[in-house]
Amino acid sequence: MHLPSVLCLFFLAAMFAGAASQPLENYCPNSTIYAPNSTYRSNLNSLLSALASNATRPNGFHNSTFGGGVSAAYGLFMCRGDVSVSECRRCVLDAGEQILKACPVQTDAVIWYDNCMLRYSNASMFGRSDASIGLIMSNTQNDSQPARFMDSVGNTLNAVAVAAAAGDGSGRKFATLEANFSAFEKIYALGQCTPDLSELDCRSCLASGIGQLPGCCYSAKGARTIYPSCNVRYEVYPFYDNSKALGNYCPDNTIYAPNSTYRSNLNSLLSALASNATRPSGFYNSTVGGGDSAAYGLFMCRGDVSSSECQACVIDAGEQILKACPVQTDAVIWYNNCMLRYSNASMFGRADTSFKLNLTHQNSLQPRRFTVSLESTLYRMADIAAAGDGSGRKFAVQEANISALEKIYTLGQCTPDLSKSDCLSCLTKGISMLGTACCYSSLGDRSVFPSCIVRYEVYPFYASTPPPPPSLILVQGAKGNYSSNSTMVGTNRNSSSKVPIIVATTVPLSGIIFTTAVFCLVRMRRRVGKTNGIRLRTDVNGISSESSQYDFATIQAITNDFSYKIGRGGYGFVYKGKLPNGQDVAIKRLSRSSGQGVREFTNEVEVVAKLQHRNLVRLLGYCSEVEEKILVYEFVPNKSLDYFLFGQESQYLLDWSTRYKIMEGIGRGLLYLHEDSRLRIIHRDLKASNILLDANMSPKIADFGMARIFAFDQTIESTNRIVGTYGYMSPEYAMHGEFSVKSDMFSFGVLILEIISGRKNNSFRQSNGARDLLSYVWEQWLDGRPLEIIDPNLKGLYIVEEVIQCIHIGLVCVQENADQRLTIQEIMLMFTSYSSNNWPVPCEPAFYRSVNEDIHIEPIEACQSLTFNEVSISELCPR
Repeated sequence: MHLPSVLCLFFLAAMFAGAASQPLENYCPNSTIYAPNSTYRSNLNSLLSALASNATRPNGFHNSTFGGGVSAAYGLFMCRGDVSVSECRRCVLDAGEQILKACPVQTDAVIWYDNCMLRYSNASMFGRSDASIGLIMSNTQNDSQPARFMDSVGNTLNAVAVAAAAGDGSGRKFATLEANFSAFEKIYALGQCTPDLSELDCRSCLASGIGQLPGCCYSAKGARTIYPSCNVRYEVYPFYDNSKALGNYCPDNTIYAPNSTYRSNLNSLLSALASNATRPSGFYNSTVGGGDSAAYGLFMCRGDVSSSECQACVIDAGEQILKACPVQTDAVIWYNNCMLRYSNASMFGRADTSFKLNLTHQNSLQPRRFTVSLESTLYRMADIAAAGDGSGRKFAVQEANISALEKIYTLGQCTPDLSKSDCLSCLTKGISMLGTACCYSSLGDRSVFPSCIVRYEVYPFYASTPPPPPSLILVQGAKGNYSSNSTMVGTNRNSSSKVPIIVATTVPLSGIIFTTAVFCLVRMRRRVGKTNGIRLRTDVNGISSESSQYDFATIQAITNDFSYKIGRGGYGFVYKGKLPNGQDVAIKRLSRSSGQGVREFTNEVEVVAKLQHRNLVRLLGYCSEVEEKILVYEFVPNKSLDYFLFGQESQYLLDWSTRYKIMEGIGRGLLYLHEDSRLRIIHRDLKASNILLDANMSPKIADFGMARIFAFDQTIESTNRIVGTYGYMSPEYAMHGEFSVKSDMFSFGVLILEIISGRKNNSFRQSNGARDLLSYVWEQWLDGRPLEIIDPNLKGLYIVEEVIQCIHIGLVCVQENADQRLTIQEIMLMFTSYSSNNWPVPCEPAFYRSVNEDIHIEPIEACQSLTFNEVSISELCPR
């Protein structure tokens, strides 16, 4: 990014940060009022004074009560989790003054600032979640890829809600999270609840706030929902302070004089470390001086942070460590993004686990789930980190599913000067010190040593690198500026009527600020270059699609004349190639005798070019010259799902958490195709060989040659040309050529049952005479023995409740009657539900025939409607 753009973005960030001292909004209904000289007013004055006096508390929260009976005044404040004690106190003092001006006689009032919230009432609100009234604010700029952007926003906000509700160990229910959206754009998210809420109430409050955003702010580059009990916010710029040190360690056993040679050497050392903090490896060690006055030091940045973030962290660490450890010769300081250490004795190349920073969250309510999923994930991560990633780092991250609602995210890193065995030993000791001696019961924990770090959380706390953008396509990244409008929303819980919407216009910015901001944004827009090699066309519903068109000579160069074959199918062969920008790609070359003709090729180009989702394979370009029909896809490093499910040597590689992750990921891809994309897409050929697995074993739906586009009000279509794979086809499609979203749901159900059992539906053999997998599963279900179908390669390592719930989901997807099959939205709710008590009862599956023709099994006809009381993951999608 050029300097003018950096200055523009800095100006915009500073402009909005400067508004932090102004109230965002207040709310004080006239339902109950008090007299100016009443006892309530006297109690209220005392309350506000007490709140201000307690605004220096470390957790940024305090509640109190003054008086009793009908004159009692109840109140609380909460400061944002990242603001300093002094900022918190300033905000609370100002809030106490301003709320009396805005609400001079109302007994109930709340006022919101960027940095704090203050609230009082004549009735207690402590420990109860209140989302009855709220403030919604949105950015005026929209993202150019709304479906993909909001999908990423939804996942990030859901993760930050989990982390905030779990608590950060400091008495706060507060969390921040960053996620990469593109090579140029990040999403920054924040969630916070008043600490007096339970974890469930906090989750519920934040889920409600997230659920408000699609209706008001779809595609907005920033938005927030603020309730009295919680708030949630996302932006495309860093609006919170995440630079605080986690802790430091500096024993007093050896000290130095302020004007000593050691201090001089130490100053030079810290300067050298800061100067080398842009190294690609994120690590550097150095020595200044010799003998007893020598200063040895090193830094290590977390493996996923950028060079600029690394340098900023190292510079801050160098300043703060001298304040925390002013005369100690040995010291180490830890941040989220880096670690810095120095000593008067060399520590290079040696694993040091002699002391540890303790940072533990509250305990899980389901420790067994953690124990089952976490331990293998941590040790797998340690092996990968110790082996090195080829970039000079010893760093790795791994993920695993805990349950239908939560995942475990793990990270391990060693200083690169350690050997593989020393690194593994350090990480192993770190793992052994997590949680308790018997189990991993904490929702998050880390072992932070001078030589290595091990950490796990139930939210993604590290940056997952997104796929690089397609060759020859430039992506615009622009920061947004905030709307001058805010909307007050709420519902009256005592009636069914809505509280009127109040639009509150904030004070306009001055002409100079506005003009400068517009200039900055326009300048950034002009920075975006023209795209090359892109053919634009307008087709279905007037929607413009784009993909890179390559000539055959370029394809030959990319593939080194088709020298690296990685797969084949009825359509032809797949080759690996590399674009000029270094990105690996998969080249699908259709043979001249391919059953996938021009119609399927054209269909795939036109359909897939419009789709952007992490669980769909990305089409980067194509070639169409004479008889050559070639598709260029992102390269997905692992093979297709059928290789792992049905291959004799690879079945053991899929543990239960990975299988669950794959099922859920396929579901999310289908949700995007059926509901969240600009077009409704019916895949029509969903099967194990069309599910590719990336480096993290996350699924990507592939092969859209037979896909069809539906209008959103269209429910069914028919064809005389029935194509697809028997065993995955729904009965109405196989026999009558009728297809709909329910056809895909049938295929999804077959896939789920194959993933659980490790067996193919269309080549099923069973000693008891069952003719297909669906019939076999159904008979075990009726006999009350659903666990009989589980793949023996799992060796009993699974969570029984989850397996049974997934079998249940698979069966309700493969009903004979398409109307009885659930939609993908309903299925995804089932994936995120803790209880199956209210789930629909599965009916007899399609194509079912009893093993014994003389025995008639009466089908279950009662298929109940689906209802939920639990908190579910919010999907940010248009409605």
